[in-house]
Amino acid sequence: MDTQDWEIIYKLFLYKNITKTAKELYVSQPRLTTKIKAIEEELGVTLIERNNKGIEFTSIGNYVAQYAQERFNDFRMFKEDIHSMTYAMVGNLRIVAPYVVVKYQLPKMILEFQKLHPMVTFDISTIHSGEVANYLKSHFYHFGFIRNSLELKPENMVRIESSGISIVYREKFELQDLPRLKRIDYRTDNYYHNFLEEWWNSHFKQPGVTSVQVSDLESCREMIFAGLGYGILPNLVLPDKHHLYVHPLIDAAGQPFSRHTWMICKDNILQRPVPKVFYDFVKNYIV
Repeated sequence: MDTQDWEIIYKLFLYKNITKTAKELYVSQPRLTTKIKAIEEELGVTLIERNNKGIEFTSIGNYVAQYAQERFNDFRMFKEDIHSMTYAMVGNLRIVAPYVVVKYQLPKMILEFQKLHPMVTFDISTIHSGEVANYLKSHFYHFGFIRNSLELKPENMVRIESSGISIVYREKFELQDLPRLKRIDYRTDNYYHNFLEEWWNSHFKQPGVTSVQVSDLESCREMIFAGLGYGILPNLVLPDKHHLYVHPLIDAAGQPFSRHTWMICKDNILQRPVPKVFYDFVKNYIV
């Protein structure tokens, strides 16, 4: 067993999906499947079982996965410590964040950081905001970015930006028109979905008409821009286009809603030099 084997077991346990694990490791699915079988033969145990939902770790597989996580993380941190002692500021920062943050907020931030520390690289994974905190528990990722305010200790959170939410349509409309208009919607995390449901129910008695349901924010945005219907979008994805009619989402008191972006991390991460430098940079960063 070598470090690559521990990484395979750990990431397979993390994603519970052969396709996603293979993509993350930059290998083909057949090659990954062959490697898993070889590991099982070497250990003399069955690590995973396949079912209709994908894969599930056996009880002994769960134990091996926990051990694999420890071995892989120990080796990774060992390498980072050596680099930190040998070079000025060299290392890899692993970030997990929702799509909207990765596309619209992280690029400029990382660009500015790498101007100061060009030898620091980034490994970024995209998931729903509601899943970020659980991913950080694995200790594989240094930082997570969320669009929800979770109950974490203040020292674990840095607010990056606040942006409004708007109803967007190609045609002129009034708020009372929405129940009869076609809506373009996208799948999002439970927190945001429930928030929008509560807002709708506080303004209308009848349900809306969802004409098109898509899997991601970008597809929803493009369909709205094409005139297929209206949608509710974060303001940070809206360009300066004059043909769009935008109505800010407001609360019962008439105040615009804002959704915050937070960076979160675990206490022990800040004991390491490269994550600490990035954390301090983000605290002083202005979007």
